[in-house]
Amino acid sequence: MRAHFRMGADERGATIVEFALILPVLLLLICGAIDLGFLYLAQTTLNGAIMQGAQVASSSMERTEAQRLASLRGGITASMASFSAETPTIDAHVYRNFGESFPEDYTDTNHNGAYDGPSGSFPGEAFTDRNGNGHWDADVPVASGATVMGDVGDVVSYSASLPVRHLFGFLGWGRSTVNLKAYAVVRNEATKTE
Repeated sequence: MRAHFRMGADERGATIVEFALILPVLLLLICGAIDLGFLYLAQTTLNGAIMQGAQVASSSMERTEAQRLASLRGGITASMASFSAETPTIDAHVYRNFGESFPEDYTDTNHNGAYDGPSGSFPGEAFTDRNGNGHWDADVPVASGATVMGDVGDVVSYSASLPVRHLFGFLGWGRSTVNLKAYAVVRNEATKTE
């Protein structure tokens, strides 16, 4: 009986058991914090890369649209090389001015956060028709001319997306990559130098 009581009072090894129970949670928290920091750094780098690339593309109007787009893509790829081996997807929309690069104003009568057009007897929500075409527009991009990277004085809205791998694959819950996106809106230089 005494031996049984001595074993019950013996606490040797309890620390190891407690540590073994806490270790997986502790590792998950540490790995999660490192992974979030890595993804935040990647997002910040992508934001800076697209802004810098957009400024370069908008200030060198002597080059063709294809050359400016290749320069933008190359700059982003070089900046993001330590985060992803993929080529970024770049989307550009050209506008005549900044006012046309965002949706037309409307009165959200049902408070759903989206424009509701005419339907049945409902005439549609009231909106400001900036371009006079009679229907609500999300934005008003140019339809002719330099429509990829814009021409002199045009406003260009760039978006870049790039998949970035998690540092720790088990943190993706089945997804090994996160698709990061960044945006920049700039006005092209007003003149071309000859």
